[in-house]
Amino acid sequence: MLFVAAPIIVKRLIVFALSIAALALQSSAEEPLVFKQQYKAGQRYHQTMSVKQEMELLFGAEKHTRETATAMGMIATATQHENGRSKRVAVKYDRVVASVAADDQKFSFDSSATQATANAGPLLAYSRIVGQEFKVIFDEQDQVTDVENLEAVMEKLSSGDPAGKDMFEQLFSREAVKQMMQQAALRSPAGKLIIPGGNWPFFQELAMPGIGKLKISGFYTYKGLVDRGGIKCAEVKASAEIKLDKALEAGTENDGNRMRQMQLNIEEGKMEGTIYYDPAIDFAREVEETHHITLTGKIPDGSGNRLRMPMKQTIGVKLDSVEAIK
Repeated sequence: MLFVAAPIIVKRLIVFALSIAALALQSSAEEPLVFKQQYKAGQRYHQTMSVKQEMELLFGAEKHTRETATAMGMIATATQHENGRSKRVAVKYDRVVASVAADDQKFSFDSSATQATANAGPLLAYSRIVGQEFKVIFDEQDQVTDVENLEAVMEKLSSGDPAGKDMFEQLFSREAVKQMMQQAALRSPAGKLIIPGGNWPFFQELAMPGIGKLKISGFYTYKGLVDRGGIKCAEVKASAEIKLDKALEAGTENDGNRMRQMQLNIEEGKMEGTIYYDPAIDFAREVEETHHITLTGKIPDGSGNRLRMPMKQTIGVKLDSVEAIK
């Protein structure tokens, strides 16, 4: 009987093993998602965006250091456009916190603090951002098509201050706003389901004031669903190469000439990040992103000496709240 039963037992074991393997395959392929981050009409979002930058500037034996940190609270209110197809997102900043430490100088600013101007120095210009509002138009495919009221906002931000005008024109130019609103969204290729372990390419451009335009190209990888503060989120990893597109062309002609003379190049450029995307609301709850960039170039003084500028930039975006418009 043992010899008769043996093939049956072996067969059952094989069937059982195959069943386990099938369940494993099913488990690895579960929870496919279409990533389609978007502002939804009738909803109000509050996000906090932070940027921290650590930079060294090496002129031969001479070394300078600079650390900056900025956090901005942003309210985005989405409504249906009057054409019935598009939507309008009104963007307003309600708080700015900033600090800078360069060699032996330190400044800090907090728009909500009682003594906000005590040690603000050049950072005081940030106070003009709070309360300003511009409106971004998205079409049916959630592509940015226009930015409204930006000229009026820029006029208020400039406020007769040439230095402040240059800074704000770089931060809030029409193209910079379009890129900020468009590239911040996590989207998989149109309609494509992504399974855990699946990836897809992405491309971004990032304007770096005083340096130029960076091109970031890489891949998103969907790792799977994780618990994030009691909310089920899709964990997505990002990895990319960073290259310098061109030297700064804005500003005066002399500024542009100096930048071209410096012949800036990226010796090393890497980006890594993690995104926690909430499929229940089609929006990222958290974004953590780090850039490592080393710029090299020539000192434009005729000496032929070289400069080197290692830089680390950390970017964070957190969704503080989302609620229906009352």
